[in-house]
Amino acid sequence: MYAVKLNNITKAYKKNVVLNSIDFRLEENKTAVFLGLDYSGKTTLAEIISLIKNPTSGTIEYFDKETSTKDEIYNVVSFMPSTDGLSEHLTVFENLRLMARTRDYNDKEALDKIKEIGIKYNIDSRFDDKVKTLSKSLKKLLSFLMCIITDAPILVLDEPFSDIDVKMRKNLVKYIKELKDSKTIIITTELPDIAIDLDADIYLLKNKKIEQLDKSISFNEVEQLLLDLEVK
Repeated sequence: MYAVKLNNITKAYKKNVVLNSIDFRLEENKTAVFLGLDYSGKTTLAEIISLIKNPTSGTIEYFDKETSTKDEIYNVVSFMPSTDGLSEHLTVFENLRLMARTRDYNDKEALDKIKEIGIKYNIDSRFDDKVKTLSKSLKKLLSFLMCIITDAPILVLDEPFSDIDVKMRKNLVKYIKELKDSKTIIITTELPDIAIDLDADIYLLKNKKIEQLDKSISFNEVEQLLLDLEVK
């Protein structure tokens, strides 16, 4: 079964076409990485898949059901924005609790889920810390955890590897790999090695369209494709 289908999706802001006639299919429990340079439409595409933004034209299906409003996919898609979107004045625990309470957990289930995630991802020691005191890498981790605590079957991660240190980047790759068999995951990035590391389906955002790359493609070949775009 396809978890996500984009059918002839176009997005324009007045006369500026950002995405043009995009068709995309992703099977359930598969991972796709969209590669592109800045202003290539990566975030717009992620927001459309998450119905944060509506396409100008075209349709979207989730698990073979056409959908047009975010309310219809509330428990189906969880979105991690490229900017953290965290409540800086609240603690790590309070941020996680806020997100858990938006889902169908009762108070005990929410508490158990937060504790489980805190221990698994080694952030429980920071539960009482205000978010504003965290490093950029820890904020990114918290954003990731707020995405997965929803337990949605589809995760859309917009630029999850930006503004983080090498150690956190390695950890996030590991965490995403651990979820690959149980979640449908869509990632946007400008880092070609991420797609290779994750053994994902790779798509290049090019000329307002997407082009699927061969899974056997090497890092050097993907990097050159991005460099060629930059030169143009």
